[in-house]
Amino acid sequence: MLFTKVTFLAIASLLASASPVPGEEGIESNCNDSIGNCYDNGCEGNPTTLVCVAGPYIGCPCGYNCQGKGPCNYDGCNGSNGRCTGNYLGCACY
Repeated sequence: MLFTKVTFLAIASLLASASPVPGEEGIESNCNDSIGNCYDNGCEGNPTTLVCVAGPYIGCPCGYNCQGKGPCNYDGCNGSNGRCTGNYLGCACY
């Protein structure tokens, strides 16, 4: 009987520790496809990882749904492998 109680408490403790910490559960739920380029909305996106490091979308991927900015060699995009690395950081280019 004691073994059963100890086992039950151990499992309950493990499950409780896997629960999200209050305040952290909203990070990914805040992400969406309309953040825009990595300079928009206070994102301050990391140019290597294309993830927001500040603002309301911290931790979210950026550079998507950029409304088709144009060729990779236009308007300071400095495109590389189909993504802008300068202006419009992270946006797809062609």
